[in-house]
Amino acid sequence: MPPARSQSKTSRRAKTTVACEVCGKSVGTQGYAQHLRKCERERRIELENSEFVQGRAAQQQPPPEPAAVRRSSRVSQRKHPAYLHVGADSDPEDDKNIIAPPPTPRGHSDDRQPSPPGEAAVDSSGTSGGSVAVDSFRTEYHPQSGRSATVHPIEEFTRAHNSQYKPPPQETPWSPFTTKADFEFVELSLEAALNKRQVDALLRLIGRLVRSEDRLTFRNQKDVEAAWKGAAHKLTPFKKHVITVEYKTPRNHDVYCRDLWEWAVDLLSDAYLVSRMDFDAMKLSRFDGKEWIVCYDEPATAKIFWEIQSRLPLGAKPFGIILYADKTKLSSFGTTKGYPVIARCANLPADIRNGKGLGGGRVVGWLPVIDEEPAHKGKAPWVDYKRIVWHKSFEVLLGPIHGLSRTGYHLKCGDHVIRHLFPFVAILSADYEEQCFMSLIRGLNSLHGSCPVCLVPVDENGLMETWKDFPLRTQQEAQQVLAQAAAEDDSAESERILKAWGIRNIQNVFWEIQNSDPFQALSFDRLHAFHLGLFGHHLWKQFKKHVNALSKSRDAAQAIDDLFASFPRWSGYSHFPSGVMTTDYTDGTKMFHIALTLLFVAHHIITSTSDPAGYILLCVIRAFLDFDMHVGFELHDDKRIQNGEAFQSKYCKLLVQYDQKSPEDLRKSWNFPKSHIYKHVFPDIRAKGVERNFNTKPNEREHGPLKKAYMLRTNYRDVAEQSPPGGTFHTLQQLETRSHSDPAFIGFIKRLGQFLNNTLPLYNIPLPNGQKIQLKEETKVKVFQYLKINYESKVDFRQATDHLRCNSMFYGSPRYDCIIINTVNGPIFGRLILLFTISIHPDTPASAIALVQPYDTIPLTLRSQKDKDLGFFRVHTRGRTHTEFFFIDSFIRGAMLIPDYGKADDSEYLVHDLIDSDMYLRIFEMNPRL
Repeated sequence: MPPARSQSKTSRRAKTTVACEVCGKSVGTQGYAQHLRKCERERRIELENSEFVQGRAAQQQPPPEPAAVRRSSRVSQRKHPAYLHVGADSDPEDDKNIIAPPPTPRGHSDDRQPSPPGEAAVDSSGTSGGSVAVDSFRTEYHPQSGRSATVHPIEEFTRAHNSQYKPPPQETPWSPFTTKADFEFVELSLEAALNKRQVDALLRLIGRLVRSEDRLTFRNQKDVEAAWKGAAHKLTPFKKHVITVEYKTPRNHDVYCRDLWEWAVDLLSDAYLVSRMDFDAMKLSRFDGKEWIVCYDEPATAKIFWEIQSRLPLGAKPFGIILYADKTKLSSFGTTKGYPVIARCANLPADIRNGKGLGGGRVVGWLPVIDEEPAHKGKAPWVDYKRIVWHKSFEVLLGPIHGLSRTGYHLKCGDHVIRHLFPFVAILSADYEEQCFMSLIRGLNSLHGSCPVCLVPVDENGLMETWKDFPLRTQQEAQQVLAQAAAEDDSAESERILKAWGIRNIQNVFWEIQNSDPFQALSFDRLHAFHLGLFGHHLWKQFKKHVNALSKSRDAAQAIDDLFASFPRWSGYSHFPSGVMTTDYTDGTKMFHIALTLLFVAHHIITSTSDPAGYILLCVIRAFLDFDMHVGFELHDDKRIQNGEAFQSKYCKLLVQYDQKSPEDLRKSWNFPKSHIYKHVFPDIRAKGVERNFNTKPNEREHGPLKKAYMLRTNYRDVAEQSPPGGTFHTLQQLETRSHSDPAFIGFIKRLGQFLNNTLPLYNIPLPNGQKIQLKEETKVKVFQYLKINYESKVDFRQATDHLRCNSMFYGSPRYDCIIINTVNGPIFGRLILLFTISIHPDTPASAIALVQPYDTIPLTLRSQKDKDLGFFRVHTRGRTHTEFFFIDSFIRGAMLIPDYGKADDSEYLVHDLIDSDMYLRIFEMNPRL
C-alpha cells in the first residue's frame, strides 16, 4: 500500500460513508457513484455468465465429437504417435500433404461456470459420466465465448480453433511483384545488401541469359525501388513524429512508428493467421489418473486473459499485444545505436509468434537514443528527462489503440467473421534496465525502488530473502501515490512519499491503455536475469575465483579448459574448442551452455575436501540449473510449478549457506535485483503462460538483421559439410574384419544371424521360407552415419527430433552418439557403434539395425553423496566386447553420456540430463530428487 499522508488536506476532512446497495460495503460519499457503477457492471457480467452456464446445462447436449486427427508413421513402434493436424470440420482427404508437429494440448471439461486458471477445484469425471483416460486433456472456455467444454484423450487431442475458415490457396504468392523471379531477385539483393552499382551489374548479367522458365522484368535499380515501393503499400509503413520535451530548454526528438492498430489489422486480415489465433480465454487441465491438473502454455490459457475477457462486453474478444524495447549497437564500434520496439501478437501460438516468418515479431517503433551529457549525467532532473522522453515516445506508438482499448473495434477478419476486438498490452518483455524505464521505479536509490513488480525493501539482505512475500505494485496504487504527492505543498514531503514507494513523479503511458497495468504486464526475463545475469555475472565469476584460489590453480584452470574443449558434441549445443576460463562471453546461449557443462567438468576438481565452500557453490549451481529447467518448460502444470518452487527454495537456502561458508577473500554481496526478480517467475507463468511467451531471446535475435541493415554487409562463416550421408554398402566379411582392431565386431556375422532368428518372430516377421537365416560373408548391408529420431516430448507432448551421428570422423574427431533403448525390462542407455540396413528376403523391406554398446544403470542405493548433491545419474559399461544388436524401432530418443573425468578409465558415465527439458523429465523420473 502507498504510505499514508500526514499533512494532506484530504486526510483532515471528515469522512462520510454509506452502504452500497449492490455489494453492501461501506463506501465514502465522494466515491459512491463510481463504486456503484462498478458494482452494477460486475453484477451484470456475473448474471450473464450464470445465465449462459444455466442455459448450456439445460440443453444437456452431448460433448462435441473429437477433432479429426490422423497418425503418421513413427521411427519406432513406441506409444508416441505423431499427428497431422486437421480442423474439426475439415475433410482429412483435403489435407493429405499437410504435415505439422503435434498441436499444443488443449483439454476439455463438463459444462459449468469456470473460474480463472489455477483457482477452480475440479473432479475427475468426464463428459457423460464415463471414465477418463490418463493424460486426457480438458478445456473449459470462458463463459462469454459461447463454446462448450470438451475432453479428449491425448492420442485424439488437437488444438481446436473457433474459426473454421480455410484460406484458399494463392496462385501468385509473390504478388504484388510481377513475377516470382522478380520477387526472388529483390529478396536476394536486399539480403546481400547490394549497392546500386552491384544491382545494375547483376541485372545486366542476368539480362544476357536466355529466359526459359520465367521472366525477369527489372532493368535497373530504379525498377527494383519502384517494386519495393509498390510492395510497401501492402503493409503498414513507418511515419515520423516529433515530440518536444523540456530540459532547461525545449528539445525535439524524432520518433518513428508504424500505426500499431494497422499492424494488428494486417495480422487479423490474414486468413491463415486468424485461423491460428486464440480469441477466447480457456482453462486447460490434464488428468493424471487421480485428478485434473491445471496446465498453462499460451497466454490464452493463463489468468490475465481470463480476467480481461471477464471485463469485456458479452461476445467481445481480447487482442493481446506483446511489446519489447531495448537499445542495441548498430555499428561494430558501438558508436551508433538504435532503439527498436518489437510487437508480437499474444493470440497467435508461440511457434508462429516467436518465429521469423509470417506472424512473427515486427519492428513497430524506433525510439530516440539520448546520449549522456557529462554536465548532467546522474542528476535527478536529467534521469527524469530521459524517462519522460521514453514515455512520450511510447505515447505516440500506443496512440492508435488508446481509444480502442476502451471501446473496442468491430473488424471483419480474414476468415470473414466480424469480431469485437479490444486491444491491450498483455506482456512487456525487457531486461531489468528497460523494465525500470517502463515501470518508472527508482532502482536501488530508494527503499522500495528495486523491483518493478513488488515493494521489496532494499536493506542488508532484503533482495536475497526471496522466501518472504511483499505487497505487489498495482496501477491503481501508483496513481494514488502520484496524486497524493501532487497534493502536497511541501516539495520535500512530496518527494518523500514518492521515494517511499520507489516511483518517479512521471505519468506512466501504459496507464492510458485499458487493461494494461504495466506492473502486471512486466515479465521475468530469463535470458538477462538468469543466463547472462545470475549465472554469467555472478555464479560463473565466483566459480572461476575458486578455481584460481586452488593450490594448483593453473593446472586446474587448464584442466577445465581441456575438458570443455573435448566435451562430447550435441546438436544445438555450443562447443568451446579454446576453453572458457580466460574468455568473456556476452552471448546468452553460450553462457547457458557453459552452465549446463560446468558440473560435469568440475566435480572432480572442486571437491568437498579440496574446497568445501567451492563444493557448496557447485551445489548452488546444480539447484540453479534445476530451477532454470523448470522455468523453461514448454508446457506447465501446477505440479511442475510446485517442483520448480521447491528447487527455487533449495537454491536460496544453499546460496545463504554458501554465503556463510565463503572465505573472506571470496565473499561477495548477493543483495542485488537479479537475486530477487526470479521470485515472480512462477506467478508470471500462471498469469501469462509459459516462459517462452515473455522471453526476450526471440526479440534479441531481431537485433542481428537491424545491425546488418545498418552496416550494409553480410558476414559469412565457413561451416563444415554436414549433409546426412546416403549410406554405403559393405559385405559382412568386411565388417567382421574390423574385429582385428575393435572387439565390438568379434563374431559379428554369427551374432547378427542369431539376433535375426531370435527376434524377427517376436515382431511377427516370418523367417524366409520358415527356415533359419544363414548369413553369408558376401551378404551386403548398407551402412549409415546419421540417424534422425522423432519422439514425443514428455514436456508438451509434441513431436521432438534428435539428430544422431555414428561417424568415425565428424568435424575432425570420431563421434558415436548415445541413445535410450526401450526393452522388456525398461529403458536402458547405449552407444551407437554401427547403423545399417539388411535385406533378409527380396520381397520384404530392409531391416534397420544398430550395433550398440549397452550401459548398465548403477542402482540409486549405491549412489555417492556427491552424485546426490550434484544430481548425477550414473551408468557403467562392461567393456567393448559386450555389444548387442537392436532394431532401430526400439530407440526412444538420443542421449548424451559424459565420462566421469574423475575415474582413471572410461567405465562409468554420467547422463547429461540438462540437454533439453524432455531429457530432464525422463531422468527426473528415474532419479527423483525432491
